[in-house]
This record gives sequence, structure tokens and C-alpha cells, in this order.
Amino acid sequence: MNRITTLLRSTLKHPYLRLAFLILLAACSSSESMGTDTGTGNDADISVETLTLERLFPTNDNPGKSYAGCMFASPILYDDGSGPLLLIFEGGGTIAGLDLETGDEVWSFLVPAPTGEDPFGLATPLILDDLMVLTYHTTPTPEGEEPGSNSHTVMDHRIRHRVVVVDLITRDLHPDFPLIDLATSVPDSAGTGMVEFQARYALGRSAIVHGKEEGDDLGRAYITFGNGRDIQPWHGWAFEIDLDAWRAGGSEAAVSATFCTTPESDCGQTNVSGSKSRLCGGGLWAPSGPLVIQDEANYSLLLAPGNGQLDLNRQDYANTLIKTGPGLDFDPGCDPDLCSDFDPDAPSLSCIQSCSNLFIPRLLPGQSRPDPADGRCEGMTLFECWGLLDFIGGSTPVYIALQNGINVLAYPTKDGHIYLVDADHLGTMYDRHKMVEQCGVPGDQCIWYWAGMSVTQPTLTNVGDEPVVLVPTFMGDNTHPAGIVGLRIVIENDTPRFAPFWTYPDFATSEAVDRFRRHPSRLQLHSHGASETEVGWVVETARPGKKATLHAIRVSDGKKLVSAKMKGPGFRYTMPLIHDDVVYLNTCGNDSGPSYIEAYRISAP
Repeated sequence: MNRITTLLRSTLKHPYLRLAFLILLAACSSSESMGTDTGTGNDADISVETLTLERLFPTNDNPGKSYAGCMFASPILYDDGSGPLLLIFEGGGTIAGLDLETGDEVWSFLVPAPTGEDPFGLATPLILDDLMVLTYHTTPTPEGEEPGSNSHTVMDHRIRHRVVVVDLITRDLHPDFPLIDLATSVPDSAGTGMVEFQARYALGRSAIVHGKEEGDDLGRAYITFGNGRDIQPWHGWAFEIDLDAWRAGGSEAAVSATFCTTPESDCGQTNVSGSKSRLCGGGLWAPSGPLVIQDEANYSLLLAPGNGQLDLNRQDYANTLIKTGPGLDFDPGCDPDLCSDFDPDAPSLSCIQSCSNLFIPRLLPGQSRPDPADGRCEGMTLFECWGLLDFIGGSTPVYIALQNGINVLAYPTKDGHIYLVDADHLGTMYDRHKMVEQCGVPGDQCIWYWAGMSVTQPTLTNVGDEPVVLVPTFMGDNTHPAGIVGLRIVIENDTPRFAPFWTYPDFATSEAVDRFRRHPSRLQLHSHGASETEVGWVVETARPGKKATLHAIRVSDGKKLVSAKMKGPGFRYTMPLIHDDVVYLNTCGNDSGPSYIEAYRISAP
């Protein structure tokens, strides 16, 4: 140590070396610039595309804008002709346009609610040219408080669900689209009554999606609902909003169709969780929203109901994928003879393979049902175990057109697997691939079986001529690895299959057991500057009061290009936004807020 000290003192006597040392010290001590954290690799492994990050906001000198509510919705880029802005919709009901360099609020608008009610926003809005279509709930305003200044959680009492259109030029409600309070009912499965859409038992966290038929001007928007903590009576509800009819005929013409995934009148005891009861359910709650497959003249819509009751004879479609389209007309397309004696606990393979518009997950030969460490599924069938663990749903599939003419869906589920399904005949399943192990082992129990191990939408890209899907996973124990799973889709004997590509972190390392213990963000792709190197950006979220980690991963081989601590804990499910080599990310202090946007400039040495 004395020799090092002596060498350092003699070095600093030289004026040029002393200046270089001070510059280096200043760079290393800066809290606003984050360099490469190579983790299990080293600089030689990373290549010249290694990235660095500079925090734009919030910093001590540049705090940006914070909001009382959590920012459940992903940020959106919008340009009204005067320059791009960052659009946000925060939980307290404020829509705002933020400056991309400073995070300052350029304009804001509080969505309307009746006297005594607060707006509460969750779903990512839909942007169509200069129109913003958005949906939100209202909740009671706390006594003595002003609307829009309060924070709410998904368990707050919900009074109504609204749909409005905001003119992004005038930054006000668009007069051609009078606001809608959603309401509907459908005949129940028994044919003896009606199932009502009840605002109190519906929660809309899914992004609004959009489809157009030939001849449409604006087309149709789709808004979907589940319920917080699966409180009964809860169902999966979908509303089709015909934007052209809304503009021409007012609010009474706006809702062109509705659909209920489990049209049951008897959902058991009211105001208790039904997540494990397999009654009703089938919530449409995937934060990324339904999947729209659009061609030039038409589109199909894929709904992904979560846990609940599955019984084709009662039109109950929990734990499935549903293919429908304009008008939300649905026929599962199952052979009536093969499915006449449908067993919800163990449906026959011949029945579920016959269904053209309904995918029912199942095991491949040689695969076994989940086996929790505490033995709670012992003696159960696959569907009984899934119901007990709440292990299906919450994710959105991605559509892939393969070179051999087969169209497929890659669909991850909470049980840590991903399914490869024929997109044209949903009864055909090509593969079921395990991405991560079952959470929990003896002595290290899973802390949240209900959360599963994957809630996301895969990110699709190509490496060479092969399609690749990138799937964020997470783990509720301290034993099993988790992180980003990269899978190639290969064709063997004319049959598509998943093939392992890479994992990040490398699942053979301790880093993969230390990281991704909570729901991460979704993964966004970006190529920095003029580089053709495609990079995946994902937030490893942290618990309240801790700092999230922002990761950049080279898609071609899964190598880390940068890993840096954020200012706050980030937020699950949301999609990072990248524009002009700047990445924008949500942060929520906790599920009720406060929230703000973090921004980091990407650069390469």
C-alpha cells in the first residue's frame, strides 16, 4: 500500500499527469453519467458497440415533472407539427405533453369526472393522427380534496368507466365524440338471465388497440377489462368502439359490440377473490392489450383470457386464446361431436385440437403439470393445478409469418412456458417450451405463486433469416435463474419449433439468480445512431424505495452493452420509449404513486 501511495504522489507532481488524473476523477465521481457494467463479461467480450448512458432527467438541476398518481400507461411519442412531445397519462387522470429534453410539462389536461368523483387512468391510450382515444375509471374523491390531485390504487371503489377522445391540436375533448359511460349486459350461460357489466367489478388496465376494415375511415377501438385481485363477480369483458359511428351518431352509436368470456350469473361469494375458485373469471387484463392482426382489407383480434372457468358447453373460455374480429362475433369452431362431453378438468385432446378459433393450452407428450414445492397440486389434473396457482393469462401473443407459409402465435403464460400455436387454426399447437423453472423449492418457497414467472408480450425480431422472440421472465424465489429468454423459431420437418438462443443474464451464472426477482418492463428494440447493431432495452424493476436497473442487451448474442441504476424503482408491464437515441421510462414510487418519467441519452464511445 505504501508503494502505491508513493507512486501516486510522485505522479501527481507532474502537471499534465495531475490534470489528467483530476479529469478522470471528475468523470468517475459524476452521478449523472452511467458507464458499462459488464457483469459476468469483460470489455473484450462486449465489442466496440458498448454503450454509455447520461441521465437527462430527473437530476438535481433538472427535476422534470412528477405526478400524484402512478403512471400505469406507457409513454407515447406525438408530433403536432411543431415538434415531438412525450405524451403521458398518469393515474390521477392527467394527460400531459412533456418536453423531450427537459421533462418539463408543456401542456396538460385533466379528463372530466362528475362532481365528487376522481378520474383514475390505467390503460395506455390509442393515438390516431391528432386524436387520442382513452378510457379511465372514476373513484370517489377523498373528502376535502381536489379532483386530479389524489392517488388511487386498483382496489379503490370504481363508480364508472369512461371513454373519451381528446383533440391533440386543441388539447381538449373533441366535440365530435361525446363522452361514453360504458354499460352492457349479455345473456347468461343458462339462458335464464343477464350478466351485467358492473363498473365496481371491472378494471381496465389493457392498452387500447385498433383495427380497420376496408371502407372504414377511423376504424374500431377495443377496450378490455378484468378485475383487480379477481374480486367476484369478475369476468373478461371486451367493448368494440366504432369510431366512425361515434363521430356520426353520438355516444349512443359508439359501442358497436361487446363480448363476455364467462357469461355466468353465479360467481360464488361476492367481494372475495375468485382467483383460485375456477368460477366466472377469464379476465382480459394483459397490460399490452389484445393482439390485432391487420391486413389491407380486414383484421382479426386475439383475446387472451386469464384464469377462471373453462367449459365449452357453457360458453366459458377462461385460460384460452380467442380469435374474433369486427363485431366481436365468436364461434370457437370446435367439433360438436368431439366436444359434446367436455371435461373442464381434463378436456380431450381430440376436442381441443378440433377448435379453429380457440386455443386451449396443454402439455406435450412427456411433459408434466406444475409441481409446487409445497405439494399443493398433488393428485390434480393440469387444469385443476393451473386454477389453484392462477397460472394462465396476463400476456399478449405475438404474430409471426414464417417463410414456409405457416403463420404462428408465440404466447407466453404465467407458468413460465411459451406456446407456439398455428395462427390460422388455433387448435394446432406446435410447441410448448419451458423458459424458466417452476418457482419455489423446499426451503425456498415461492413468495407469490399468483404472479407466475412471465407477464408480457414477446418482442419479435430477426437474426439473419430466422425469427427470434425475446421474452422477459422473473422469479419469486432465490434459487432459480430468470431474465430475458431469447428463442429462435426453427422449422424441422416442416414443423416450427422453439430453439434456445440465449438468456440474459446467462442462466448458468449467479447473476441470473440475483436479478429479475420482480415483474420487469416489456422489452423495446433500438439501433443506436448509424449502427446496425440491434439492442434490446428492458427495466429490471425494484421494490418501492429501491432503484431499478436499466439493461441494454445485444440481440445477436445476448451480451450486455450497459447496465445502469435508475433514479427510482421503474414500473412493471410498461414499454420503454426510445426516440432520437434517448430512452424514456416510467417510474412509480409504489402502485398508488407518485410517478415521473426518467430519460437517458444513449451514446457509444
